[in-house]
Amino acid sequence: MAGVEGLTILGSISSVISIIEGTKQIYNTATNSQGLPKAFEEVAIRLPIVETMLASAQRGIADAASKGVYYDGAEDTMKNCKGKAERLQELFQVVIPQTMLPDKKGTSQLSGLSVEEVESGP
Repeated sequence: MAGVEGLTILGSISSVISIIEGTKQIYNTATNSQGLPKAFEEVAIRLPIVETMLASAQRGIADAASKGVYYDGAEDTMKNCKGKAERLQELFQVVIPQTMLPDKKGTSQLSGLSVEEVESGP
């Protein structure tokens, strides 16, 4: 992996890590609110693991790049990962602020739904 390709992949990983950190902050802001679907908690529990794995991959790729090693498909994989992380963050941004309302209007309709069902909308 030479120069530009390595930097592109490393930039993508950094971007996904930032998105995950933002998503964790959104969830942590709402941890005291009631009525948040269980699926959100389950996803939020996994975010630090994903973040750690990405940071480890970032270090490995940076080390490999310094040795001229190329990882076929890494750039496409990171673009896919980034897209999923962005959709997850958008979902958290839309749903979690609704749960923080005093009357919890936003969550009464969400109870028992999966993340996929909430994301697809009515």
